[in-house]
Amino acid sequence: VNDRGGVYSYAIAILERVPGLEDVSVTSEDAPDQLLLDLDGDMAFSYGVSSNAALQNVSWALRGAQLPRFQEEDREVPMIIEYDDTVAAGLDTLRDMSIWGNQGEVALSTFTDVSFKPAPSRISRKNGQISEAITARLADPARQAELVKAGYTALEGLDLLVDGGVEEHG
Repeated sequence: VNDRGGVYSYAIAILERVPGLEDVSVTSEDAPDQLLLDLDGDMAFSYGVSSNAALQNVSWALRGAQLPRFQEEDREVPMIIEYDDTVAAGLDTLRDMSIWGNQGEVALSTFTDVSFKPAPSRISRKNGQISEAITARLADPARQAELVKAGYTALEGLDLLVDGGVEEHG
């Protein structure tokens, strides 16, 4: 989990001090390993590559590409372009994959960090900022409204900064 400068750890520590909230955690702590592409848009642009073009190439490498159906007199044949079975699209293959831009071909790894590690299966955004859900088990479910309010009250003094930092007010 990318803790964004300790924001989640800090919020969890605060919520763990609220009586009645137990097992406080970020929902993606137990996230499965996934392919992560951290694309540097400015670097890609300097090579004349759009982020969309790079990601379409990765998608094609992993899944293939659906072509229009081949029409015969009495049937349609689905057509898919994909890598040969002997060419596995592993991390090294993806890092070395050539992406065509305005200045010719460039390896994906030139402007993208390619890795395989735990990541949330869903990313939520609000006003362009990534948000993460923090969950807790309630010691007494009959007190849900009271405990939810207590949790929000405990976090009231925090300002979550754009760079992922935390600032606490009085």
